Amino acid sequence: QRKDCNYFHQYFLPLEPMGQAIRIRGGGDEPPSNWPNLVGMTGEEAREKIVKVDSTLAGNVHIIPEGSMCTMDFRTDRVRIFIDAEGKVARQPQRG
Repeated sequence: QRKDCNYFHQYFLPLEPMGQAIRIRGGGDEPPSNWPNLVGMTGEEAREKIVKVDSTLAGNVHIIPEGSMCTMDFRTDRVRIFIDAEGKVARQPQRG
């Protein structure tokens, strides 16, 4: 193992020849970051399913009409559900 990568050895893989490191994901225990299967259901149904999968998002799953203005900041503790005029999920909800 390279001396300059000892500190990273558990969570990072060295890239050759530049010596940079990339983060590797864990064993699949992370909650999902997007939900493509929710497109077409109502916004409320989608919110319930997201909170059921990841309860840490409770209170931070927002239902927003498609085309509405939103802030552009990226927050992993927030999910926006964009709905169409019929109240159906218009595009896949994702963290951010």
